[in-house]
Amino acid sequence: MGSTRCSHRIGSGGRRGRASCPARWSCGGASRSTTEACARSAPGSWRSPCRRSTRPRARPRCGASPSAWGSRRSRRDSFKRPPSATAGRFQRRCCRREPRPRRDHDHSDLVRLRRRLGPRSNQDLVERSRRPVILAGRGAVLADAGPALEALGERIGALLATSLMGNGLFAGNAASLGVCGGYGSKLLERLLPEADLVLAFGAGLNQWTTMFGRLLGDAAIVQCDADARAIGGHRPVRLGLAGDAAEAADALGEELERRGFASDGFRTGEVAAEVRAYSAAEDYADEAGEGLIDPRTLVAELDRLLPPERTVVYDCGHWTWFVTPFLNVPDPAGFVPAQGFMSVGHGLATAIGAAVARPDRPVLALTGDGGAMMALGELDSIIAQGLVVLVAVFNDAAYGAEVHHFGPMGRPTGMVEFGDRDFAAVAVALGARAATVRSADDLAAPIEDWLARPAGPLVLDPRLVSARLAEAFAGGA
Repeated sequence: MGSTRCSHRIGSGGRRGRASCPARWSCGGASRSTTEACARSAPGSWRSPCRRSTRPRARPRCGASPSAWGSRRSRRDSFKRPPSATAGRFQRRCCRREPRPRRDHDHSDLVRLRRRLGPRSNQDLVERSRRPVILAGRGAVLADAGPALEALGERIGALLATSLMGNGLFAGNAASLGVCGGYGSKLLERLLPEADLVLAFGAGLNQWTTMFGRLLGDAAIVQCDADARAIGGHRPVRLGLAGDAAEAADALGEELERRGFASDGFRTGEVAAEVRAYSAAEDYADEAGEGLIDPRTLVAELDRLLPPERTVVYDCGHWTWFVTPFLNVPDPAGFVPAQGFMSVGHGLATAIGAAVARPDRPVLALTGDGGAMMALGELDSIIAQGLVVLVAVFNDAAYGAEVHHFGPMGRPTGMVEFGDRDFAAVAVALGARAATVRSADDLAAPIEDWLARPAGPLVLDPRLVSARLAEAFAGGA
């Protein structure tokens, strides 16, 4: 069985010929990729897409090892086989085998879960738990597991939380702590480490959701995920369950109901009252400066002034640390973070899609000043299409994250500080309504006028107190 080869021209002393090099080497003379060439071969076959030379006259332009050119035999053998058996096996796997299928659901795990919850089992985690928490992620949203998880939480007395990508799944539930992680509230930061059991459904439990494990404390973790390979990928778990989040929650609830188990769990009178009464807008001290607004006050006022049925779009940036605890979303569809690549500048383009997809909801598009300057063309498109979008540009006259990275390192910050930019004036020049915001008193009038006549966008240019931003790097908002 030969190795896959690619053809290229070689020359020596004015003579030209054809030679080939093993696919694992990088060849600048290849006319097409090895993957494409293999795809054109007959299924199940292992044919070289290139011709084999008889005697190469010179070293080809490829990544072949210099040691392979010590003799005529070594030169010939270097074209006959890969340098190692491992490389050959790698080529055969890549070019002949189909990708391993993902496990969508494993019923045996549900059966195993019921068995482990048996009355005499030493691994009866749920019944022994006194402070359980249910943590739901994007997988739970895709499985439409919200009702099943809320019913399970009611039965076992669990507090509810979501990852950032599950934001809105438990909207309106009195036992919800909101988003878990660096974007979470101070209430969640106080209560979650007290949990003795965390039931994670469709959540990866990465370092941002768990704050590098600090938020989970010593809790036992049960992780349910449709992809068995994701279980335990970030945090060690006591029990892993491969399956659909909604079906797993229903199965667990049915087993507990069959056994007559119900508990107040973490929802004691004191804790339940604290969760119901909590408001992030009342859990901070305003640090507004002269003519500058605290970003937390800004978001709390936006939440109060805008209708509950809304679509919230995030760009990426340092300012996002101060948004989530203060801004409610009606459901998971009402939260669209443009943070998949963790690079600034995608928020306004995403807001266009959100406004077109749900014209019945006003869109709140949040972006930083750096991201807005990268996407001013998208602002013009929003204005030209007359989309009902409120654009709030978090203006701290800098790339905030870089300022607070470079400063403590003793590095100059001038290259990431770009001074005063008047986004309100830019928006007006493009044909939009706009307002500069320097205090909470500057918000009500333009927003109420825009809601009364929602024709086209409204652009707000809030000038932020930048000194406040450094706290995010200390681990909280």
